[in-house]
Amino acid sequence: MHRRLVLSLAVIGLLGATSAHAQMNPVGTYALQGLDTDNAAYAGQATVSQNGPGYQIMWKSQGETVYGSGMLSGSVLSIGGVYDKRAFVQMMTFDANGNAEGKFLIRETPNTGEERWIKNK
Repeated sequence: MHRRLVLSLAVIGLLGATSAHAQMNPVGTYALQGLDTDNAAYAGQATVSQNGPGYQIMWKSQGETVYGSGMLSGSVLSIGGVYDKRAFVQMMTFDANGNAEGKFLIRETPNTGEERWIKNK
């Protein structure tokens, strides 16, 4: 009997953790800071909007606009898109304050880049 109670509480705890992740909402506008794959610093803005079960991401930096699509799993937003006619993938992990940081890889580049997003209030 005691084992069932412990198991039931563990399942409820897991369901609660899943629900908390399901409530994570990355929608918003962010100030961004990054290091490109050649280690050059850049800054700009990222905007995340919901599109059905996925998300659309728009980056504006140094006169360029780049678009991507993503899916959220827990607190990680996985993104794919095209930049300068090359495919890229990016993973952003959100913290409890709604800010995010992560890395990206552009096809045919030997290094990864990184970004930090600070949510506009």
